[in-house]
Order: sequence, then C-alpha cells, then structure tokens
Amino acid sequence: MDLAVRAGDQFAIAALRDIPAAVAERLIVSNWMAIYTSPATVAALYAGRSATVALGSEALRSGPQTANQFRARYFGFFEHGYSEKLTSRHLDVVGPFLHLCRDYDLSDMIRFCRTAGHDEWAYKHLLPECRRRLANGNGGLIGGQIMRFFSSDEDLLSTLDRIAAVADEEGAKWDLLHWANEI
Repeated sequence: MDLAVRAGDQFAIAALRDIPAAVAERLIVSNWMAIYTSPATVAALYAGRSATVALGSEALRSGPQTANQFRARYFGFFEHGYSEKLTSRHLDVVGPFLHLCRDYDLSDMIRFCRTAGHDEWAYKHLLPECRRRLANGNGGLIGGQIMRFFSSDEDLLSTLDRIAAVADEEGAKWDLLHWANEI
C-alpha cells in the first residue's frame, strides 16, 4: 500500500480512512512529500493523529492549490458506514477549514450534526459559516438544510409570514402543508 499511497492513487487514499489510525499515520507521514498537494491532505486530517493533523493543516494553509483540493466529503458526513465512525474530534479537525468547504459538504455536515447530536458544535462553528455565505448571496443549498435542521424562531416566523401573504388561499394551504412536511 506504501507504493499506491506514494503514487497518490485515489483508491489507496480513500482506503486510509478504513485502516487503523496508527497505520494511516505511518503511511501518510512516510509518504508526505509525494502526496501533500493531493486529496491526501484531507486523509491526514481524517486520521486525526497529532502528526497527520499538523501536516494536513499546514498544507491547507500553504496555498490555494492545496486548499482547492479540500473535500470534507472524504469524512463521510452523510455516507452510510462512515458517518457512524465520526466523532467530535473529526469535527474539531475540520472546523478551521469550513471556509474551504463546498456547499454540498456543509449541507452534509448540517444534517450530520443534527442527527448525530452535535448541535452545540454546529451552532458554534458550522452555522456561522453557513449564515455568512447566505448573507453574501451564496449557499442556496445550505439555506434549505439550515431551515430543515436548525431553523430559528425568526426563520419559522418569517416563513409563516411569507405564506400568510399569499393572496391565493388554496396556494397558501399547499405552501403551509409543504412547509410543515419539511420541518
């Protein structure tokens, strides 16, 4: 597996999350100079060992080429068989890099945090980044997820006001029914 990791083989990199963290750490550290600009930076964060987190974090901060490779999806936040393995440690490791995540990664994280009981972490770290994107006119995908999993009283009242403003009574009923099914 050493040769495959050193070559940056995507299957070998993906397999790093399926092996014991100590073995993944050895493979990542010993092959780092060959793989540090690849998606292996995320594998280094996922392994969660002090040495691998330091390497992955440094690589992501070193420049746009590596930062553009960041895919939080590797963690498997909404992937059967992987999301069950995630802990608060994984969230803490990915937290400083939320600004690099794509909207679909954040969407998966929103769902994961709610269903896995990491609400406090989401309110402290994830939702501020999501709301920042929404305020800048971005993140339509995550807006729906926030509404579904972490809607505030203000969000709910605003939606109800919008539904109440619909002139067509039959349309308002359907909007209300749709809204009720979504939350």
